[in-house]
Amino acid sequence: MQLLGPAQENLTPRGMKARGALAVMGTSVNMQIGRPRLQDLLFSERDQEQGAASIRQLLREIRIALGPHRDAVVTGPGWVGLDGQIVALDMAGRAGADGRRPEFAADLDIADPEFEDWLRDARSHYEDQADDQLAAGIADDGTPALILQAPMSGDLQAAVTAAMILQEAASRVGDVLPLHVVHGDPGIGKISLGIELGALANRSGNDIVILFAARLRSDGRLLWSRRFVLPAEDSAAHLRRVAGGVTVAILHGVEALREVVTDPRLRRMPLQDVFSYSAVRLRRADEQLAQIDPNGDRAVILALRSYIRHTMLLERLAKNPQEEEEMASDMAARARELSPGNPTALGVNAMVAAWKGQSETAFDMARHAIAIDDENPIARLAYSSALTGMGHHREAEAEASAAHMSALSELGPAAWVLRRAIAATRIGDLRSAERYFATTHGYAPENRPALRFLSAIRYELGDEQGAQAALQKLKKLEPDFTLELMASDAYPVDSLRRAGLLKITRSGLI
Repeated sequence: MQLLGPAQENLTPRGMKARGALAVMGTSVNMQIGRPRLQDLLFSERDQEQGAASIRQLLREIRIALGPHRDAVVTGPGWVGLDGQIVALDMAGRAGADGRRPEFAADLDIADPEFEDWLRDARSHYEDQADDQLAAGIADDGTPALILQAPMSGDLQAAVTAAMILQEAASRVGDVLPLHVVHGDPGIGKISLGIELGALANRSGNDIVILFAARLRSDGRLLWSRRFVLPAEDSAAHLRRVAGGVTVAILHGVEALREVVTDPRLRRMPLQDVFSYSAVRLRRADEQLAQIDPNGDRAVILALRSYIRHTMLLERLAKNPQEEEEMASDMAARARELSPGNPTALGVNAMVAAWKGQSETAFDMARHAIAIDDENPIARLAYSSALTGMGHHREAEAEASAAHMSALSELGPAAWVLRRAIAATRIGDLRSAERYFATTHGYAPENRPALRFLSAIRYELGDEQGAQAALQKLKKLEPDFTLELMASDAYPVDSLRRAGLLKITRSGLI
């Protein structure tokens, strides 16, 4: 039994019977109960006058605990209660140290036979209603909620640091996935499906130690936990690193939520499919995103669907390239119109502009996206690519290298290694480029650009056997592939062409 204020401050009275009175009033019809009934429940063994005086004392204790919110307690002729316009009831209960939700009013131990009977009946009643209650509150689009709990800490600096990290991580998650981010707990009757994210933060010598934990909303099951240590004297310098780690944990947790929750209304979040290079997975991701946003009015989803089409164009997976290019361009533009400050939307617009050969536009949009959030994965991909398009190859390689080392690169590692490889190719470091392209292929065997570059660079380095092996793998992915096609202006190997690395097209290796 806990009473929280508007800022989640604890207003719970200390007295056991005062808390019992709150439990009774809060769960009564209209949050009101007759004084004689409340007196029978809590003071059944006292005479009428003593019992009435004890009830007055309990109400006084509750009002003192409420402080400036004392008007939440209301009274009338023969009844007492709580103001339903001020007080909301949450029957979910907070998860305990073991991660499980306790039974109703588990902390109340009042040795009155009448109250014991009432408590037993109430627990049975609310246990029977639990399934119905947990079935409520799923968003119409089937997306889960991310509920940010206030950090628990006895140290002010540790609490503020943990809160800042939670806010930044939630903001980044919202930029790449269509989640409902909720600050504070509105009650399980309103939101029952999703993830509760909280933190336990404390000082340990000169360090701040923060344990972030995500639990399943419906039953308190622990989904994941992450522990981070930051130096207290320089915690600001480490906030982004930790926020990145928490962001990745949230994204992976949300993507795996469908495997934990069997409710058919819950939509799958296909983030790994979005960053894949498989035609089947890319189309599946597009279909699932379209189901979440059938009206096409959510910027993040439109941006991701445009990104999918951009990948399909690069990979030669589009059945109708002209149509896919028009759709990618239209979705990117609409995403930017709906959310001009969304770094994902801006990054995708930059990628589409680069595909069209609009290098300066792509660079300007990517630079704008980075200015908003220089940790956003799609914004950073777009920026590195735009630097290449402007001829700033060493800067492009440095950006790709730095981004590859960040926590968020875990979402699509092949994309980052591929960027480093292309940048290395453009500055003439073919040994490094060959190594990066081989790593890209290891991460994503279906990635076609990696095999195109591998074949050309290996041939340039005198490794004809390695070049032939790459061509054979490429042929399996692209049945229509020929060296003559690779030499044509229509084939997407502009970087190889600019670097003078298309000698392989005259090799006759395949």
